[in-house]
Amino acid sequence: IAIHSTAVPEGVEVTDGDVTRLEHWLAAGEIYWQDVSSMMVAHAVDAQVGEKVLDLCAAPGGKSTHIAALSKNQAEILAADIHPHKVQLIEENAARLGATSVRAVERDATILAPSEVNRYDRVLTDAPCSGLGVIGRRPDVKWRRTKESLSQFPALQSAILDCAAAYVREGGHLVYSTCTLNRDENEAVVENFLARHSEYRLRAFSLPTIGRVELGYLTIWPAEYRSDGFFIAVMEREVRR
Repeated sequence: IAIHSTAVPEGVEVTDGDVTRLEHWLAAGEIYWQDVSSMMVAHAVDAQVGEKVLDLCAAPGGKSTHIAALSKNQAEILAADIHPHKVQLIEENAARLGATSVRAVERDATILAPSEVNRYDRVLTDAPCSGLGVIGRRPDVKWRRTKESLSQFPALQSAILDCAAAYVREGGHLVYSTCTLNRDENEAVVENFLARHSEYRLRAFSLPTIGRVELGYLTIWPAEYRSDGFFIAVMEREVRR
């Protein structure tokens, strides 16, 4: 049994039955398994036809290919990941889904690529995080995380954001997302980033069902849409004359 998602118009929620019966659709590129809160990220990126988009932590490619679909395969999307085998996974998913506008590359998101500076209209940083928002389907997370391990994520997230900031053209947007509910990895990382980068400011954005997010950031709680917990923030690089 499948019903249309109440969170995103292109989403379908399987509520009952044997999901293995959908494998032929998956293989044919007709569907992609993704949580609805994760799907909202592509809507926050809001890539337009003809724009250049960089997805810095892209594997396995769900958000990159979703961005491609929403932009009618007419945005230029570079999907980067540090691990070669994951770059291959992005390529495989993009090919299966017909996302011809997606190109995958191997890249360390914490090391600046000078040739890419000021090049992109939209940059997505779906950062490595503690994963506290996905405990509902991965209960092992709560046993693997410690206070010490949680404290390591903000520094990594900040390092990635600092590089990401350099790739956005003036007037472009930087989107930061995580699948955690930890404020130190979410609001605090954004607040500290804005303190270091005076050229950026939070920007209101819109999401299906939720509507306009005036603050420029929000937390999606699992109980709201029977989804993973997620955090999304959108920042705009000001035009300096």
